Amino acid sequence: MAKGRANSVEVISERGRIIGLWESGMPTREIALTTGVSQRSVQRWIKRFDEEGSLHTKPRSGRPRVTTPDDDARILDAVEDQPLTSAVHHTRNLELPCHPCTTRRRIHEANIQCYIPATKEKLTQQQRECRLGFALQYLQADHSFWNHVIFTDEKYFSSVEARARHCWRRGNTRYHEENIQERARSGR
Repeated sequence: MAKGRANSVEVISERGRIIGLWESGMPTREIALTTGVSQRSVQRWIKRFDEEGSLHTKPRSGRPRVTTPDDDARILDAVEDQPLTSAVHHTRNLELPCHPCTTRRRIHEANIQCYIPATKEKLTQQQRECRLGFALQYLQADHSFWNHVIFTDEKYFSSVEARARHCWRRGNTRYHEENIQERARSGR
């Protein structure tokens, strides 16, 4: 089946209108003037309706896909394993016979989009346990307690741009562990 506008309801109804006017005895020239379609198109649709009995656009072969279903599966596996790697690297590493744009299209077809990764500080197991302990300790604290608490945030500046700029992931998975770019303190 043809994609896009070719078989939309509006287009099919317009073609049906052409056939209806023709079956009522109106000449093709008047049908063309009435519908705003060229006389040649009116003649083509009448002929196709007589021969095939259909008003739908025929499917076209189009250009064959460069990647095979196995290549597509390899692309998706690579993206799942390494979401912080670019499409260019995936194309080169998998030795695919296509342009990186094709690789991106295959990834998008699987509803995986490219986002800026969440960047979080790398925590040790001890730090995780301390933070969990803090949260559990003050879990039942009321609003009057929290009204007197001020949280401060440490800023992190790096002179080296050694991080992933993009992350391939599905929607609503920003903070899943595999989609987070962890950073270590610089020690300066």
